[in-house]
Amino acid sequence: MFGPLLLLIGLNVSLVGISWWLPAGAAPSALPLLAVEIPLLCAGLMLLRGPLQRYGIVLIAWMLMVGVLLGFSELGAQWALGRALDLSVDLPLLLSVIHLLEGAMGWVFTIVVVLLGAALLLFSALALTRGLSGLVQGGRPIFAASLLLLFGGIWFVQANLGVGLLGAPMAAQFYNQANAVIAADQDRAHFTKTLEEHTDPAADLSQLNGRDVVVAFVESYDATSAGTPRGIELLSEQLEAAGLGVVTARYRSPISGGQSWLAHATFLSGLTIDSQRRYEQFLDGNTHSLITDFQRAGYQTAAVLPAIVGDWPEGEAWGFDAVFDGANIDYAGPPLGWVTMPDQFTWHFFSESVRQPTSAPLFTQIALISSHAPWTPVIELMDWAEIGDGKGFDRWASAGPSALSVWSNAEKRRAYYTKSIDYALNAAVEWAIQDLDDGVLILMGDHPPSPLVDGKRPSQTVPVHIISQDASLLGKFEQKGFSAGVMAPKQAIGQFSDLRGLLLEVF
Repeated sequence: MFGPLLLLIGLNVSLVGISWWLPAGAAPSALPLLAVEIPLLCAGLMLLRGPLQRYGIVLIAWMLMVGVLLGFSELGAQWALGRALDLSVDLPLLLSVIHLLEGAMGWVFTIVVVLLGAALLLFSALALTRGLSGLVQGGRPIFAASLLLLFGGIWFVQANLGVGLLGAPMAAQFYNQANAVIAADQDRAHFTKTLEEHTDPAADLSQLNGRDVVVAFVESYDATSAGTPRGIELLSEQLEAAGLGVVTARYRSPISGGQSWLAHATFLSGLTIDSQRRYEQFLDGNTHSLITDFQRAGYQTAAVLPAIVGDWPEGEAWGFDAVFDGANIDYAGPPLGWVTMPDQFTWHFFSESVRQPTSAPLFTQIALISSHAPWTPVIELMDWAEIGDGKGFDRWASAGPSALSVWSNAEKRRAYYTKSIDYALNAAVEWAIQDLDDGVLILMGDHPPSPLVDGKRPSQTVPVHIISQDASLLGKFEQKGFSAGVMAPKQAIGQFSDLRGLLLEVF
């Protein structure tokens, strides 16, 4: 009897522990101690007899395991993405998680983790089935009825007093996911209507006078989560000494922790695209974006995406004139953990192989990745004249601690996150000083990092810097709420979806 009871205690901890282990800002005010589903389901099984009870035990065991899986998936979504789990859009992210593990720790480790996870699930389900059998078989109906009355009564009293002794975490997970499916269907219809009403703005971009525009997303860049990045106060002085000015504002990203392409899509489209479902709807609709805005004004358009290592049909759907992904960027150096190539090489490649050969004015989106988790190794900037094909980065091939070492220590996670942001910002600023010339650089975060960095749900706001030698152009951004310098004000002045309209108005 002791073994089955111990198993149910572990099950209870797994179910109610979800509420206790959520990041700050996500946990409910009343934290339960007991999952009421456990005694109620056990009591229900005791009332059954024969084959119904046997089949019921198997069904309930697997249902409880699904509840535990949903709970831990909720934890994963909250800690990694800073939001609730939504299976209607999150299931495909399993492949992204596997890819991240493989890039950070290798295929052997990833395969072992996946196999161990599957084995643990099967073993737990079988053990729970046996444990339930030992508890409920031969149970008396009067005892079962007493359990139902006792916990039903406590639940009723709790509902009226507002205390949190009992909870129904499994039922809540099932309810939330059912609601998510309904909400997804409603959102699909709503966004379809939004796309139909999405008008194509008229903009000639005459204020740019044919100057290049570079939009560079710094992965997971959020100065609030990082603290003040080391040396960021000096970046304004360095830019000013090179004849470049900078203005900064804070905008609210549609996402946090990951799925960077949704933030990019929101910026380009001028619509809030906060789910994969909306992303696919937008691309299927072949709707206009900043890319088509610049093309109509005579610009060539390009995307530089060093993190893309497989097929990316979305590039054709977006309509870029040229897409440079990891496969067709000539990099001869080593991958640095998850990162396929360091940001400094990405900037070097952009200047040498994308911008220099283009005679027409150029609009480019660059997705920088050196600050992508797991933030190891963090390297130093090289002499730009020595970068060449990237072989010089071999010196850092085995540098830094392992990803497991960084992620197993909260203080080390925060430190390496901050260092990675330092590197990304300094690489971008050094590039601007030597190569931006009369162009305009929009340097921005795509989303805040996951709550794993500081244990809190992020605010979803990120800095947006406009860098240019044209003081009058920067002045127009200041009129729209931007502040001089690189330090982002604490309050957001808009949503990512506002930026397309703002740029078209200023440009």
